[in-house]
Amino acid sequence: MNLPDRSVYLQAIERELKNATAPDAFASDAHYRDFFNIFQYHLGWMDTDGRESLGETGKRFRPLLCVWCCQAVGGRWREALPAGSALELVHNFSLIHDDIQDNSLFRHGRATVWKVWGVPQAINAGDAMFVLARLALDGVSQVLSPEAYRSVQHRFDTATFAITRGQFLDLRFENSARVTVEDYFTMVRGKTAALVSASAEIGARIGTQDVGVIQPMAR
Repeated sequence: MNLPDRSVYLQAIERELKNATAPDAFASDAHYRDFFNIFQYHLGWMDTDGRESLGETGKRFRPLLCVWCCQAVGGRWREALPAGSALELVHNFSLIHDDIQDNSLFRHGRATVWKVWGVPQAINAGDAMFVLARLALDGVSQVLSPEAYRSVQHRFDTATFAITRGQFLDLRFENSARVTVEDYFTMVRGKTAALVSASAEIGARIGTQDVGVIQPMAR
């Protein structure tokens, strides 16, 4: 099989993310221009004034994993792009809030969202990015049966909830006198591993209904 170059996948993912973070109904309204610029700044496409900027976008590891796993099980990888976009957006929603909670001043070499726009607007932007993630996920409903789509939604939501549980432990451990190795693995299974596992599983679910293939991908 002749596979596309990695750049082909990445370009498709970036297009999907840009469409997901600039809904036509609002993006052209001057009242909301700065609102949508927060997303575009955080994702590495714009500077703080809304000018195109070649910032660090991150690895896009989760959407790549999603589309690659869809393709690996025999599916059409482009059908997994909405899910890949949703996974990247929910990851970034968690980063916006994480930067506030950790009082982080920089991410990818640039000032964090809360540092530029303030904590209240950063909280609101993170909340909005979570909603945009759920809206992006709706795109896969066009290629899946209702039952299969519900299973994808459920996996997405349980992974998102796991992120918050992992973050709860991460914040709690900052003031703990003793954190064991098992404590750490419990935290990281939620904060990091859950969404990585979901990325692989959701991609596989879009490409096949064979549980014997889907579950190993999740593991």
